[in-house]
Amino acid sequence: MGSDALSLVLQHGAEESETISDENLRDLALELLFAGYETTASAACSTVNLLASNQHVLKKAYTEICDNGLDDLDQMLTFESLGQLEYINNIVKEVLRLLPPIGGGFRKSLK
Repeated sequence: MGSDALSLVLQHGAEESETISDENLRDLALELLFAGYETTASAACSTVNLLASNQHVLKKAYTEICDNGLDDLDQMLTFESLGQLEYINNIVKEVLRLLPPIGGGFRKSLK
């Protein structure tokens, strides 16, 4: 079996001798798809939209990028170099606070 989230759930169910209904499997697959793609796209669009309407924030973010030498398109981005961008990290956190990609979770009550 694969190492993706859906395969791991199926593998765990097989190890525990549990069967997963088609309905639960469908719901899980949709949830994984939504959580993995739509939330990232939504957060990115919200960030771009808010930066476009707050030019002073955009300029300060660009200054931070330049100050850390990340404005060179030939330079490879690393997790370490991205970790130095405190202001941009705060921008992302604020965007997610103001416009969370998921407004709430939906579950079925079993009892």
